[in-house]
Amino acid sequence: MASSLSKDVEDIYRWYRTTVDAMLEQSRRDHVELSIADYRKISFFKLTRQPSDVTYAEVDANGVPCIWAHPTGGARDRVVLFFHGGAYLHGSAAEYRWFCGHIGKAANCSVLIVDYRLAPEHPFPAQIEDALTAYSWLLNQSIPAKQIALCGDSAGGGLALSLLLALKQRGIELPVASVPLSAWVDLTATNPSLKAQEGIDLLVTQEGSASSSALVLAGADPKNPLASPVYGDFSGITTQIYIQMGGAEALLGENIAVAEKLRQGGVKVDLEVFPDMQHVFQQGAGYIPESDAAMRKIGDFLRPRLKN
Repeated sequence: MASSLSKDVEDIYRWYRTTVDAMLEQSRRDHVELSIADYRKISFFKLTRQPSDVTYAEVDANGVPCIWAHPTGGARDRVVLFFHGGAYLHGSAAEYRWFCGHIGKAANCSVLIVDYRLAPEHPFPAQIEDALTAYSWLLNQSIPAKQIALCGDSAGGGLALSLLLALKQRGIELPVASVPLSAWVDLTATNPSLKAQEGIDLLVTQEGSASSSALVLAGADPKNPLASPVYGDFSGITTQIYIQMGGAEALLGENIAVAEKLRQGGVKVDLEVFPDMQHVFQQGAGYIPESDAAMRKIGDFLRPRLKN
């Protein structure tokens, strides 16, 4: 049974959904398009508690702005490269500092949070280009691939998987591990669970996924594997992968599908579904028991693979 505190995720998602729906309705009444700037002012990522003993520093990764999260005593020659969520339309590295501080403490290493460019101003493939740049920058900082793991939530989780395909295409050495959280991996917005979980998932809807995808792709093919990794060929990829999902998520079906696609490619992958949990429930780190349990499991997966 879900803890009483986990209901706070549901409450904040209901508030966010109601707020955004009201803004959309007002824009329809006024016959104007919803301002992306106004949309970005509304954040649902509010539950993470500030972790102790973590310092943060801004850095330029060859033109891509990033933020370091350094846990006290954590290894600085082992790195988790993190991509934030927000449907590629909103979110920022700064907004995810505390969240990544928890990941760093769990994995006992530094986390580099990537502030990749956002759509619609910068549509696909800007996001994958920035991910490639940040990863290559890490390699040039004398951090070997065997000491790098990828992680991301929602759109960022999809980006972590797409990056593996992009690295494979370019013959760049692959990271040792990847941890996608509640990953958005199918921008066609056609997986049956989007409709089946409607009303159960309090944040993600099929309509919202489709409209976000249109803004992100700007006419590009939604089945391009670098946008929708569920359509990718993962053969030859040696990165070990641990996917976390909530059982109440509309994206559950596409994550099951991408896990199967990974297995077909010979990738070692584990998909764990946390019963009754909402999209990116891990954001309650430092506050919600289920979020803290998920963070511990992320650390348990990453530490031995990063040899940390």
